[in-house]
Amino acid sequence: MTLNHPVPHDPVQRPDTTATTATNPPPVHAAVQPETRPHGSSAAQDGTPARPAPRLPSADASEPAFLREPDLHFLGSAILPAPDFPVEALPEGVRRFIAEAARGQKTHPAFLFTSALATLAGAVGTSAHLWVSEDWREPCVIWTLLAGSAGTGKSVAMGKTVHVLTALGIAALKRAAAPGEAALAQVVRAEKARRLQRAIRAGLDRAETDFSGYVVPEDAAPAPAALNTCTSTTLPGILDRIATQPRGLLLAQPDVIGLIRGPTLRSDEGRAALLQAYDGDPYVRDRATGAQVIPALQLSLCGGVTPDKLRQVVGAEDDGLLARCLVSYPQVERDPELAPRGTATTPAIEPVLRHVLALPAARERFGGHAVLLSEHARRAVEPASRRWARTAGETEGMLAST
Repeated sequence: MTLNHPVPHDPVQRPDTTATTATNPPPVHAAVQPETRPHGSSAAQDGTPARPAPRLPSADASEPAFLREPDLHFLGSAILPAPDFPVEALPEGVRRFIAEAARGQKTHPAFLFTSALATLAGAVGTSAHLWVSEDWREPCVIWTLLAGSAGTGKSVAMGKTVHVLTALGIAALKRAAAPGEAALAQVVRAEKARRLQRAIRAGLDRAETDFSGYVVPEDAAPAPAALNTCTSTTLPGILDRIATQPRGLLLAQPDVIGLIRGPTLRSDEGRAALLQAYDGDPYVRDRATGAQVIPALQLSLCGGVTPDKLRQVVGAEDDGLLARCLVSYPQVERDPELAPRGTATTPAIEPVLRHVLALPAARERFGGHAVLLSEHARRAVEPASRRWARTAGETEGMLAST
């Protein structure tokens, strides 16, 4: 979890000594007690504090219609406070974009940060990967979840990042469909074939028999004129899109529950395929016309979810889906004032995405440019790795695997 989020749960439940008596019932719209207090406790008829009840959904009309804080006990026996996002580690252009967008659009920097990370990962795709050590490489895949109630700015953050990547893909499709380009490409191919035949005839005149040197080399694969984002929630739809997109895809879900409840994750095959897409491994798909090989099933994810539905992301079993996600769940303080008219226009992230999309995509996950993990990054990651390894042995539930 993220920015300035309080420690929500004390594993040792204690009775609420401030519970009101039956003669002085709490108002229906009273503020909900924080998660450190047992939810749903009430006073007995004799005025003594009642035994705290477990936090279970209740249809009691005396309770508020909506809980202010969801029950996140399933995440572990204790949730440690997470540090702030290291915004200063981002490139200057992205850092300035996040600062200006948070001020002008009234959204939290944490939502912009995680959404921008997923968008950049989807744009990079197979064109680059991280080289940790000689035998340890990681594909450029990031899964992020923006957790927050309605109106906290999740959609605003995705509109400034994910939707910009979608717009670039739509513009590329329009350019690819421009009249005359296909005819021009055909003329170029015909000219190459003519020059090859002329070179072979010249070799025959010189009594040469080895024509291997006259083979025209394969042209470099151009950047595919296709969308880099996908909103489909069906496994066939995702596989069809990623088969035509060697760079990989960014799965954009403003409400990730639509993906969770969809046919993809309800089936064991779909859930296993989605988990495999996190690692970018090859995927063999059986079809009526034969086997279809996808060299790199590589899929980044940017999704929104309300906190009370995080349990549905985990499902019946902890198979590591939520543990793969960077969950951004900040405490959003709503500002009733509009942004002033003199606020500067937010610098667009579009130039950064254009620069990333110009990198040539590879057909496999580790075929692109290798980015070596710097010593500066290693010095920051190694202490964190030791700290989390030590903490995982002392926790249970989802926190141990996260």
